[in-house]
Amino acid sequence: MKDLLNRNHNNWRDSFVRVVSLCCWVATIELSAAPLRYEELPDLIKKKNGAVGAARLTVEASRLRTGHIGRSFLPHLDVLGGAEHFRTGPYPTDTQPYGGVELFVNIYRGGQDSLEDSHRQAQLTGAEAEKEKSLREELAHSRSLYWDLVYERELLTVLNEMSRKNVEGAKAASRRRVRGLVSGTDELAFDLSGHQLKEQIESSQHEIELIELALRPRLEWQENEKIETPATVPHDHDESLLAVKADGANHPEPRALLAKADSASALASQQGRWWLPSIDVYGTYQLYTLRERFYPNLEDRFDWSVGLRLKMHLFEGAQQVREAESGHRSAQAIQTLAEYRKRALATDIRLAQEEMRHIHELIHGAELTNDKGKKLLTQSLSEYDRGVRTTSDMLDMYDRVLLFQKTYLERRREYQKTKVKLLSLLGE
Repeated sequence: MKDLLNRNHNNWRDSFVRVVSLCCWVATIELSAAPLRYEELPDLIKKKNGAVGAARLTVEASRLRTGHIGRSFLPHLDVLGGAEHFRTGPYPTDTQPYGGVELFVNIYRGGQDSLEDSHRQAQLTGAEAEKEKSLREELAHSRSLYWDLVYERELLTVLNEMSRKNVEGAKAASRRRVRGLVSGTDELAFDLSGHQLKEQIESSQHEIELIELALRPRLEWQENEKIETPATVPHDHDESLLAVKADGANHPEPRALLAKADSASALASQQGRWWLPSIDVYGTYQLYTLRERFYPNLEDRFDWSVGLRLKMHLFEGAQQVREAESGHRSAQAIQTLAEYRKRALATDIRLAQEEMRHIHELIHGAELTNDKGKKLLTQSLSEYDRGVRTTSDMLDMYDRVLLFQKTYLERRREYQKTKVKLLSLLGE
């Protein structure tokens, strides 16, 4: 009986060890993390982002359609063949083959092919600009999320540190109550302050999860991997960016608009040439059935021909004229919008540069205030423990110092996100 109990005990122990090992393995998977450096984002976006990949395929598709004018002069070859069962005239019912070959070459189409080539080349230029625009937008969004993630993690550190300071204050209040200097309500006040800090910590942790959730698909990041980042938001003042000349012409948005205008202008010019002739050289070799050629012998039903074909549209109710005029007006409208966007983007660049200068000055002021606030809090805790300060003073001090730290952190994040906007405008 004793041996049976020992075996059962060993079995339970082995099962428990397996379960614990499995849980540890699962936890390892769930908590696995991979580092992500800010400098890696451009390459990751170019290689793995779905929107950028789709834009790249669009460019390839547009490139395949170019070169139309060269292909328009290549011969067109049509082949037709079959057999039919029929009865015609005095002839008995019969089944006969038929078929033919037709070859034609374009000589002239009133410049339509050249304009079509221009239209397709403009579409390629527009697709390339849209690809660059997509890259800038996805990179800017990912960079912005990256700094949000670093911000929330540093904020979490700040909140945890403030929570520890609050615990120190609660312990000091407990010591003062023992000495009869304060009542139990002072400890309760610190408990309430700690509860508020705990809520902020939980909110920050939740925000970190949401940001990681938003960032992963942009980088094709594994769902079971946490994204490791630096612990603090840096303040790296970049004078070179502030010295860049504001020029909106290099931005892909106006370039895409100008390409769209060129495409619309080429199509409108095509429609305006509706009246010009089309000339083709052609040749045919065909076999007819007895139903179409009343020659009993098969050899007599073979036909061939060589010719020059001219085709003109003499009147189409002035529809093409109206469409051409409308197309040219649309192209002018798009060009006007492109010029406006050039000026607006140049202004956006200058605004971002000025904003970076201003935030840089604010950061230094917030840094000084934050350092003084930390020293003041440390001294105040000591004074509170000696009975110099009241509980109300300490709780007010906690709120003020936390505000100083948050402001300093938010200024640094604001600077980095403004820099992200400027980099996106400059294409860097």
